[in-house]
Amino acid sequence: MGMKWLGVCAVLGLAGAVAACQADEGTGAETAQLRAKVKELETENKALRAEVARLKDQAGKAPGQKPDKARLDTDVRLLLLLDKALTEKPNDQTLQQDAAALATRLAPDLPGNPLIWRVLLKTRTLTDGMSLAGAEKLLGPPTEKSDKDVGWYFNPYGLHVAPYLHAKVTKEGLAEWKINNR
Repeated sequence: MGMKWLGVCAVLGLAGAVAACQADEGTGAETAQLRAKVKELETENKALRAEVARLKDQAGKAPGQKPDKARLDTDVRLLLLLDKALTEKPNDQTLQQDAAALATRLAPDLPGNPLIWRVLLKTRTLTDGMSLAGAEKLLGPPTEKSDKDVGWYFNPYGLHVAPYLHAKVTKEGLAEWKINNR
């Protein structure tokens, strides 16, 4: 009788193994479906983010419309967080693009903001070889301009020391961008 039970147990064990293998095949198909759904959702998320960025940019460029102070304050806080994240992950392209887009959008409304300047330099939005016209479009007209240097200096509160962004004028365009205090 012991051999009979051993045979029954072996058959049941094989049946369980076959059932488990078939279940694994089903799980593989489900996994593939889930992966496809995740990719689809990621693509949709990316498209939605692009649309949100486009709408934010469009809202910021509406004629005669200035962003309110609360919105600017929120965006500056977000830019500060992005700047911190850039320090931790300097090679993250998505992070660089988001930070550059936000800093570019904020620059005309907040002239002389050293955080914006720093992010524009970190993300290489302000690059060597950039034309003066391109820099003026982004930063506004320079406060100092000569054949050798161009600079943006803002001191609206009459501080003893205020930020100063400057670059050297070369044949190839602006070069050696730096932020200093004056």
